[in-house]
Amino acid sequence: MTAWYDNTADNPMNPDPDQWVGSGQRTTDEMSHAWIAVSHLDEEAYQALLSERKEREKSSVASVNGAN
Repeated sequence: MTAWYDNTADNPMNPDPDQWVGSGQRTTDEMSHAWIAVSHLDEEAYQALLSERKEREKSSVASVNGAN
């Protein structure tokens, strides 16, 4: 994961672009967070999940192309 903090005036979510931003152990305001979940599936569950995703993809593509 790569993340960066935009502390410039160009960032509309930055309340104070003049605020000093440092580095080191106490820079909790500048941290990112990633939550990674791992699911262990047996072959049957994997095939079911794969089938569901393919069906969703088909219906999504069909709706974009104007088919019902």
